[in-house]
Amino acid sequence: FPIGRLDAESTGLILLTSNGSIVNPLLRAVVGTKSKKVKEYHVDTDPIATDADIRKLAGGIIITTTARQNGGMASVTAPTLPCLVERVVVEGGNHCSTLRIILEEGRNRQIRRMCSAIGLEVIALHRVGFAGVSLEGCEA
Repeated sequence: FPIGRLDAESTGLILLTSNGSIVNPLLRAVVGTKSKKVKEYHVDTDPIATDADIRKLAGGIIITTTARQNGGMASVTAPTLPCLVERVVVEGGNHCSTLRIILEEGRNRQIRRMCSAIGLEVIALHRVGFAGVSLEGCEA
């Protein structure tokens, strides 16, 4: 069973399990608690994100996604939750253009839609952490 998913253009961490009963608890926060399933990404954009772009992304961006509602699919337009966004130096990458984004929600193609809404194109999206599991220390 996959725990979460990545779109075809993205790379990075994906968790697999043979125990299907742990999938939903890992994907969803527990209502009424501070339990959050954070996802961490390294993102390269074109053009390079400005400090103003970073502040906009961190504060939340209004995007439209498709969600299940009443047994069907519906378009939902709503702001994203605030998130951590900062510049990072990635080995072998362009330190000026790489952003570290940590989300507490996981809407469909969320980072790509957030960036597009402020005029940034995502040229590389790499998940480096999910639910306390990290690629740190792993060799490519």
